[in-house]
Amino acid sequence: MRELTAEQIQKNYDSLINTIQLHITGDRKEKVLKMYEDMKDRFMMAPASAKEHYHNAMYGGYVDHILRVVDLSLKVKELWEKNGCKIDFTDEELVFSAIHHDNIPITKKEFIGIRLTDGMYEEANKSYYIAYKSEFQLRSTIQFILHQADMMASQIEGRLTKESIEQEETETFEKIKNIKEVLDSGDKPTTQQEKPGKISTDLFDELFGDKKWY
Repeated sequence: MRELTAEQIQKNYDSLINTIQLHITGDRKEKVLKMYEDMKDRFMMAPASAKEHYHNAMYGGYVDHILRVVDLSLKVKELWEKNGCKIDFTDEELVFSAIHHDNIPITKKEFIGIRLTDGMYEEANKSYYIAYKSEFQLRSTIQFILHQADMMASQIEGRLTKESIEQEETETFEKIKNIKEVLDSGDKPTTQQEKPGKISTDLFDELFGDKKWY
């Protein structure tokens, strides 16, 4: 299972605080920083998902996911802009929306960005996205950029988790295979340095670690 080290968790939290310091302005910067400080342990350790097979379902996964969405949001915005799209929101609004704190006063564009980040995966969002008359169509592009960034981050994290699980399963299979080979060769002559019992014990310890069994 994919995991973050204590150092990575602390580094991610520090990066998030730096991101807030860099992009958020005014009175609400202090409110956001205070909220993070008051709930520091919870934010630092929270997973992005409670289900193991979902993206970033690990200690520190929430902040790790937020940082990835912020980074991708800025890059996707730049891509849209380079291809002729008029950007009608500030980087602060984009970053603030990516961090998803709708319990602090927000602008209209931030509200739309946060509200529609899940795209049409959320049934209630369809009435916003599906509009055939120009007067009912969304004016801003912030929700599209955030949705693309969030989707990209989730897909990357999900694949990293899957690869980690598959690697762990492969390693476990190989260890079990090695144990079976040793047990199957128990009738063969062995040197004093390679007693079957000792080899089996070593392989068992390799497979299960230093766990104590009660």
